[in-house]
Amino acid sequence: MIEVLAALAVVIIVLVGLVGGVTYSVRNASFARDQSLATQSAQKLIEEAREKRDDDPEGFFADVDGQCDLSLVKEGIFYKKRECTFDFVTNAVTVVVTVAFPEEAGPHGSKLETTLTNWK
Repeated sequence: MIEVLAALAVVIIVLVGLVGGVTYSVRNASFARDQSLATQSAQKLIEEAREKRDDDPEGFFADVDGQCDLSLVKEGIFYKKRECTFDFVTNAVTVVVTVAFPEEAGPHGSKLETTLTNWK
């Protein structure tokens, strides 16, 4: 009888360890997916700013705030923001995109930055 209880205890300990490991793996896979989606979304917002610059360079550089900035927008679990700053010395626009999402350990996300020049 004691041998059966000992074997059962060992089986339970192994199963608890396996369940914990699987739970940890699923959580990490979900985080990696969300992080990748946040980075892709940030890249798209950078590309949108680049396309606006390419389509109408004069209008883009004349009205950077109106042409480029994007206020905080919630889309699904993601919070997106694009800030554009014109540098009068270099005649370039710095674009900073932040895409954040909530996670158990706190907010996470992706932040990308690029500089757009008036090359035309």
